[in-house]
Amino acid sequence: MADRVSLSNRAMGLLGEDDQLIDPLDDTKAARTIAAVWDQVRRDCLRQMVANFADETVELQQLAITAPPPWSAVFQLPTKMIRLIGIVEPDIAKGDYALNRHGLCTRVGGPIYARVIIDEVNCARWDDLFATAFVCRLAWQCAERITGDRQRKADAWAAWEEAAKVAGLVDAQENPASDPDIDPWEAARY
Repeated sequence: MADRVSLSNRAMGLLGEDDQLIDPLDDTKAARTIAAVWDQVRRDCLRQMVANFADETVELQQLAITAPPPWSAVFQLPTKMIRLIGIVEPDIAKGDYALNRHGLCTRVGGPIYARVIIDEVNCARWDDLFATAFVCRLAWQCAERITGDRQRKADAWAAWEEAAKVAGLVDAQENPASDPDIDPWEAARY
């Protein structure tokens, strides 16, 4: 089970540093650097990767505001949402909704169920491969400040790309493939 200190120490090890954190609030350069970027790196990783542990289907509530043209309804997005994956119900075409500063704008009324990635802050709930990718991204973000070595930063980025690819492949294998929707034009050709 991952925790903040072990993930931080793995990032330090990836950078070739032998300093070990005992507490995330240690008053060391490494601990301060990691603390300064931790939340943003977590959100970046969650936004970039579709992780099963952070995937939720939620019902969106329609707001009592006038929708901006050309939309007819606005739905509130969850406060912990990092990324919208898609609309589950009703069946809405991609061009029939958009995200903007008001929320999710649509041409249809509710209820609407959306598949979203939430900001899972408890790293004990993270998938192991996601945690590995996060460690690499954290090391990349902190590399120059902690080590002063651009090559270590480049190495951390390469490790991040590989770890994210592996985590994404495994995550995709765990979800069953969905049948593509066949529109009437295609159905008529069978």
